[in-house]
Amino acid sequence: MKIGKSRNFRPFLLPKRGNKRYTTSVDLKWAVFSFGEPRAGKHDAKGFNVENKYLKMIRGMKKKGRREWTVYILRCGDGSLYTGIAKDVETRVKQHLEGRGATYTRTRLPVTLVYQQGNLTHSKALIREAQIKRMPRSKKEEMMIAIA
Repeated sequence: MKIGKSRNFRPFLLPKRGNKRYTTSVDLKWAVFSFGEPRAGKHDAKGFNVENKYLKMIRGMKKKGRREWTVYILRCGDGSLYTGIAKDVETRVKQHLEGRGATYTRTRLPVTLVYQQGNLTHSKALIREAQIKRMPRSKKEEMMIAIA
């Protein structure tokens, strides 16, 4: 930290300690640099181009998430139902059949795909999965029949 007189030097108060109040000064240029805010120009403290970084962030916000997730229900060998989410359902079902899927389905082979609902964002898929898991078995069966 630079010591001496400068236009950018400003005093500020530190919290009270006992009966005394401590004062100090901080160089504003140093403070801006040390806390990682953008330096002069279009680069941040780590040297990344600020414009490109924020433009990418804004573009991602406009998309509102990619709709590539699917919620699926499998009927296991013992007749029970398993609900999950995946980007590629066919590959995921193959993993379940090979015993590399969820622990629940490993001991209940073979599994068959009975329901899928696609075109969801990751968060919407997780929410839908939780909704389906809370449903009683009779409602799940009705839902599967309505789709078929």
